[in-house]
Amino acid sequence: MFSAILSFSQSSTDYSLQRNKNASPQNINDTLRKSQAGDSLAQVPEHLQKMVDALAGEIEAKDEDEIGLEIDGLVMKETRTKMGNDFYDYFYKNWEAPPNARNYSIVIKELPYRLTLTLIVVSINNNEIFRSALQPRKEIIIALADYALIRAEEFLINYEDIMKQLGGEDQAGTGIF
Repeated sequence: MFSAILSFSQSSTDYSLQRNKNASPQNINDTLRKSQAGDSLAQVPEHLQKMVDALAGEIEAKDEDEIGLEIDGLVMKETRTKMGNDFYDYFYKNWEAPPNARNYSIVIKELPYRLTLTLIVVSINNNEIFRSALQPRKEIIIALADYALIRAEEFLINYEDIMKQLGGEDQAGTGIF
């Protein structure tokens, strides 16, 4: 940031030197010494300073956006059987996050159930959105995975609205009755 301001002030000094072609070498050296003495911010025109500030703000905004994208949209598997693994594979291959979805993690967990059935649970940010018994038939596994995909997409689309409603003034409180 500081180097950008110095180079910017140097270019404005060069511009002022080009305008004044009749200046003597002594005047040019004096002007350069004044601009490099640390007092160059006072000599920069106001509109140029605004441009530098705007560029610095854009650079900082880009840096903040890049930080938020580090761990975004994890899909984790906690399955135990081939049926659970097939469900996860189909879900993962067909998963496409909604455009504005951020800071979420999806966990697909398989729990033991009775006989040859298992229980599959899909949760997003520790909110259970889907639970069903999983049978060892491929058509049923695919149909359940499709339904879980739809539920996950709908949840993420509405997630930010739900969080805003829960954090609103009428829902927030001190905990004192």
